[in-house]
Amino acid sequence: MDEGGVAFAAIQGLNQKLEELEEKVEQKDSQFATLRAQLAVQSERLRAQMQNKDAQISAQQRQIEDLQQQMHTMMARVEAVEKTSAAHAGISLVSSSR
Repeated sequence: MDEGGVAFAAIQGLNQKLEELEEKVEQKDSQFATLRAQLAVQSERLRAQMQNKDAQISAQQRQIEDLQQQMHTMMARVEAVEKTSAAHAGISLVSSSR
């Protein structure tokens, strides 16, 4: 084999390696695109779950506030009943002592 033949064989070998590398790069690009799409789907799913949880937390916070308001109303009623009962007990005691 002459120098030209050796050079040609070397060029062919390098070209084959280059084609193999390009194929690997294309495979990696495809894998990357697939992973990116999966990540986008998971991100959207997570965002939707977070929004749902935020809505649940808001609803629960409103329920807590409603219950606190009801508790304050009930406590005011209890205090009013206690005052009324104390006043009536005082009247009864005064009437009994006469």
